[in-house]
Amino acid sequence: MTKKISIYQVNELTEILDSAGVIVDTTVTPLDTPVLITSVFVNTVEETTRMVTITNEDGTSSQKEETYTPEFDPSKYYPKYNGKTMAYGEYGIEYPIYDNTNNVIREKTRIEKINDGNDSLLDGEIIKDGSIVTVLASTEFLKPSWDGTEWIESATEQDIADHITSIKTAYFSLVDQYKKIIMDTGIVWNGHKQKLRVDIDIPLITGAILSLERKIANGEEDPIKIWSFNNMDNNVSLHLADFNEILIAADNLVDKCYQVERNLKLEEPNLQLTLSDFSDAVLSL
Repeated sequence: MTKKISIYQVNELTEILDSAGVIVDTTVTPLDTPVLITSVFVNTVEETTRMVTITNEDGTSSQKEETYTPEFDPSKYYPKYNGKTMAYGEYGIEYPIYDNTNNVIREKTRIEKINDGNDSLLDGEIIKDGSIVTVLASTEFLKPSWDGTEWIESATEQDIADHITSIKTAYFSLVDQYKKIIMDTGIVWNGHKQKLRVDIDIPLITGAILSLERKIANGEEDPIKIWSFNNMDNNVSLHLADFNEILIAADNLVDKCYQVERNLKLEEPNLQLTLSDFSDAVLSL
């Protein structure tokens, strides 16, 4: 199996000459940044086995097979390779740096890139104890802004005022929605479920009462009206007293719903308010 590596120059070799021009010594000066020389395809080094001699406790020796990974030799693929001045690394490294401990070229860490000006910290990031740490903005900020060291509030007074207004509007809408659901669901009267939609059911109940009162005023004794509670319960004979009971119960529920609405709208806006919360408040009155 093959892979591609890149060979870099990492040190500058300087020859020291005597008065006769003979090389008597050399010095090695590290380069600030590794310089790419070439890239070559190489065979990957794979684990293999070998026989080694071991000394036993009784002083005798014996052979033992062990597994090992042979050391990679880049000079097999690049004859000009000089271990004193060169090193190799994976192909395609964008920001190379020389790791003199392992004698290889590697990609710079993000912190190294930041220190070299090749990258920058994002909003909320700081370097602490050699690591990049993300500082989260407080949820209390309306418009958090990072000043380089900490989060600050950047919202104007008008921004805050507009935000408060929008929260109240959303909260009031939630309360109104729950009030309508409770009233639309209505009451249970003698086992019958009567919806109390303000624009439909209550006018119909009031109209039925007025109709029966007119019949009584015209001399009809205890008239009835066939009433439809819902599609499955739509043929019920009701007297005037029945409708009055239903209307009283309806008025009671409507009054409670409006009272809960008033109470809630006087409180701090709570966008976590649930239908169950509204219903429990109605039942508690």
